[in-house]
Amino acid sequence: MEKRFRTKKESRLKTNPRCPRDQEINILLLGQTGVGKSTFINAFVNYMVNDTLNEAVNDEMQVIIPSSFFFTTYDTFDEKMIVIGEEDEHEKFRDIGQSNTQQCRSFIFPIGDRNLRFIDTPGIGDTRSLEQDAKNFQEILTYIAQYKHLNAVFFLLKPNEERLTILFRFCINELLRHLHVGAKDNIIFVFTNARSTFFVPGSTKRLLKELLDKH
Repeated sequence: MEKRFRTKKESRLKTNPRCPRDQEINILLLGQTGVGKSTFINAFVNYMVNDTLNEAVNDEMQVIIPSSFFFTTYDTFDEKMIVIGEEDEHEKFRDIGQSNTQQCRSFIFPIGDRNLRFIDTPGIGDTRSLEQDAKNFQEILTYIAQYKHLNAVFFLLKPNEERLTILFRFCINELLRHLHVGAKDNIIFVFTNARSTFFVPGSTKRLLKELLDKH
């Protein structure tokens, strides 16, 4: 499913209808369940419509993908779920461990005279079953097959992982096996939740190096 984004600042974010498909920038987002792929897209659109932090603070938050996260209070250490937007058939965030994003979707933004397409995907490591993970990954491969090119693949990771799960290793290996050999030069690792490591990769960097050295 493809969604062309509109906000109340529509004139600044109107997509470019004359941009040829072969000139569009296609970026695939991958990562484990809960790593922040949908949050990444929500953050991106707020950067697009606001020029400064002060403007963003005073503006209404732009939410194109319903999402949720937990916040721990300072005084009682109670965890509270913060819900942004309203869940629908595409986004479910009430079940812990289950991928919020239920199916692949595209979100298109104007960049100069071109269009940038982020492809949001179900998370790796869905607790429903290994079969659900395999189904999700097959859907990803089927979905991206409709595009003649991918400009980049963003692997989203938390910076302080102590191990890369078997499922994550499987998905990296499968993706590299199905994509053109030249695609490896356009794989970019994006670290989310990086405040806890002072915005550096942390222990995840070593794990990634070990995995990539095998390729």
